[in-house]
Amino acid sequence: MPPMKKITAFLQDPRKGDPLEIGNSHVERLAGVRWLDTHLVDFLLQRCLACLQLDANLLVPSSNASSIVEQMLRKTNIYRAPEKKSCRNMSMLYQYYALQPHRMVGCVCHGDHFYVVDVNFNAKEPGVFKTVKVYDSVRRPNTRRGGDTILRNTGIAHFLTNLQRFLLYFCFPESTNTNVRENELVSRATYAPCPFQENGSDCSLFAVITLLHVVGKVPLSDTTFCQNQITQLRHALHT
Repeated sequence: MPPMKKITAFLQDPRKGDPLEIGNSHVERLAGVRWLDTHLVDFLLQRCLACLQLDANLLVPSSNASSIVEQMLRKTNIYRAPEKKSCRNMSMLYQYYALQPHRMVGCVCHGDHFYVVDVNFNAKEPGVFKTVKVYDSVRRPNTRRGGDTILRNTGIAHFLTNLQRFLLYFCFPESTNTNVRENELVSRATYAPCPFQENGSDCSLFAVITLLHVVGKVPLSDTTFCQNQITQLRHALHT
């Protein structure tokens, strides 16, 4: 592995960047039942996570990680020709994450929906990806076709597929690529229990609070908190 010039924040981890600011337009989105944007979600994550003692190997990407990954893959033509040489300059910034085990817990926005993804990976061990959990506040466990497995035609499957490509081509050594099956992340992923939202606008706040429970190692079930509490939280944040 070539020497690294610096360690770059993992997918624009909001904890590693400059303090984020929000304006009136962001605050007003908290009124009523409007969707929250990724900048406001990253602001909330940055402020809340600063108050917690977190594991050193924890990675918390920006809530805009899905778009960031797609842009990086598109720029390097990985969809058409996944050649490591074309990715060298960018991958040198990310190869630190292959040196030791890491856990990525992200509040990810894909399309118009937020969910939490929890991925443990270690590039030095066979299989690379250990556990993959998805927390989705619009999905009740075991009530849909496929049980708790991730169906491949869903938005979360699309993100996990792109995340795997990103990790393999930007973060991990070339030798790792031959040890990982196509769609390995999707195959390993399962839905985990989390509270269920009762409207179509609060997935972002459900995801933020779910992530704080997960990284804070607080037990989480479908009754840990409820829609009424999230509604009260939205009102408190607005005022």
